[in-house]
Amino acid sequence: MAESQAKEEAVDAALNELPDDFVIKPYLLAHRAEVKMTSITEYDEEKVHSDFFEDGVQQGIEIGIKKGIKKGIEQGGIKMLVKGVSQGLLTISQAAGLAQMTESEFIAAGGFNGR
Repeated sequence: MAESQAKEEAVDAALNELPDDFVIKPYLLAHRAEVKMTSITEYDEEKVHSDFFEDGVQQGIEIGIKKGIKKGIEQGGIKMLVKGVSQGLLTISQAAGLAQMTESEFIAAGGFNGR
């Protein structure tokens, strides 16, 4: 408690001793409470980096899952269209159109040797 009060007094003294022509002096004085709080609370750089890292990892996982689901749906859709072509229900041209691909792309994606 005494340590934080000493820090608070030091911040007050520093703010009061700022030169009058110091550009941000009016802002710092107007926001004295936030300045004090920021100055007296300890900054744990390792924890901040760890938190950012964990957030980044979590976001990366979420993005990866979304991309994986999208890719899986795309591949599943292509498999269905390939099956339709194999069973003679669709032409390669029709299936490619449904897959929003060129015929060459559909043939490569579907593993066809070309028909």
